Amino acid sequence: MTCWRLYSYVSVAAIALSWLLPRGPVRADNGIVDSGARFLTVGGGARALALAETYIAETEDPFVLFYNPAAAACSPAARLGLAHHEHFQNTHGEYIALAVPAGRWGLGLGLQYLAISDIPKRSGPSAEPLAIFDAADFMLQGSLNCRITPKVGVGLSCKGVFEKIDTKVANGIAFDLGGVYAVSDRIRLGAAFNNLGPEISFDEDPYKLPSAFRLGGAYVVPAWSIRGELVSYDNEATNVHLGGEYIVTVSPEAPGIRFASLGLRGGYVFGHDTRSWSAGFGIAIKRLAVDYAFVPYAEDLGNTHRFGLRFDL
Repeated sequence: MTCWRLYSYVSVAAIALSWLLPRGPVRADNGIVDSGARFLTVGGGARALALAETYIAETEDPFVLFYNPAAAACSPAARLGLAHHEHFQNTHGEYIALAVPAGRWGLGLGLQYLAISDIPKRSGPSAEPLAIFDAADFMLQGSLNCRITPKVGVGLSCKGVFEKIDTKVANGIAFDLGGVYAVSDRIRLGAAFNNLGPEISFDEDPYKLPSAFRLGGAYVVPAWSIRGELVSYDNEATNVHLGGEYIVTVSPEAPGIRFASLGLRGGYVFGHDTRSWSAGFGIAIKRLAVDYAFVPYAEDLGNTHRFGLRFDL
């Protein structure tokens, strides 16, 4: 790697870090940090969620665009992902991700939708609510990534953010900046800044975006992988994410099956108030993969189920 390239990587990281980290918290009257568009922290596909979202250096899944726009530059083929999300507290959503490599360059597209139904409206303590309303969040993401060298990739995402709560709406824009480095055929490292952008507001109340910094890596061999990641949201404690996967491959000579595999996955998040372990599995046959993830939450919040499909195009 030439000196000017190394200098450019360090400069971009320093600029983003100086923008992200020194900002003081914006607090409400009760001292709680105000942060809007929290759906931007919900996560990508089912496989990612089962692995405790240790996806910063992933290259085989289009949902990596949610975590690191640079990693898709290393994808060997065009891939499409569809995910359905049954979150706790009557929250549900959909996610679509597309990653298309073209030589050294790559394009990505993401669509995220999250909704909360049947929210009671009250102006004070009452047996019956005044009305029932819904809330909905939507994100459209476009990504451009480049493989600068066979081992180094960088990427940038631009995201349009839309939120609606009852009759109030808010719009905003956010950016993701990331990089990935292949140390060897088995070891990959990645880093990304997520959700960088100006405040959004409902009427006159401004809210910061949930900006984050991710740093981690993965050790991947054909039969299994282990992953680790540090995730730090602005003005919140840093979480440590660990994940692992074991893949059982069906013999290509099995009757009626050209190629199939079963992936068993698990992960753990240290430092989170309500979330700890996660688990899931995936079944891949030829170019199609079906994934499932389960995440329980503490403090009676409930459980999360996520289902996903991935296609090699």
